[in-house]
Amino acid sequence: MTYLDTRPIGTVFTAPYDVVLSDTDIVEPDLLLVLNNSRAASTAARDRELKRKRYERFGVQEYWMVDPDSNTLEILVLKGGPYVELYRATRSAQCSSPLLPGLVLNLDSLLK
Repeated sequence: MTYLDTRPIGTVFTAPYDVVLSDTDIVEPDLLLVLNNSRAASTAARDRELKRKRYERFGVQEYWMVDPDSNTLEILVLKGGPYVELYRATRSAQCSSPLLPGLVLNLDSLLK
């Protein structure tokens, strides 16, 4: 039994796994422990800030943010400027993309 087996406080990741400290500072630790209470906050913050800004800058037309902790999905689209929210859904909603007519996904499936 390991320490984390008896105290499930987080998840250990081993290289290669990038840690983004800023837009220009990216490191690759040999070993990384992400504590449970910080994982959701850091992931959500990274999705909302870093990834969103980069996707906007490079013209990604649609950005879907699935948050399993809050059971939500946000669909953002570019409309001549920064992203605007097109759709916000909670568990068991049907989701579709304006870019892919006919594609309908169930949010429950995305959250599995």
